[in-house]
Amino acid sequence: MDDIVLLKIKSYLRLNLISKSSVNDYFSQPAKLFQLMSEEQQQALFSNTARAMGDTPKEIKMRHIGNCLKADPAYGKGVAEAVGISLDEFPQY
Repeated sequence: MDDIVLLKIKSYLRLNLISKSSVNDYFSQPAKLFQLMSEEQQQALFSNTARAMGDTPKEIKMRHIGNCLKADPAYGKGVAEAVGISLDEFPQY
């Protein structure tokens, strides 16, 4: 990651300490981090995720993609494409 993105991430983390109202919010922080990334960094994230999932059962991959979609639709779409799963398999999408 370049220095500017790292500074943005550090600033975000300092300013957004977990408050009582956000204890059950599991998706806004990964969404904001994903949105700070450049397109190149996002592509690296998709590739790394797909490689790390390897031969993980499809159900687990789909659960992860579902969580990514909740954070940011582009995040979920990118991971789905990287692991070779169609978004048509997600009824809510």
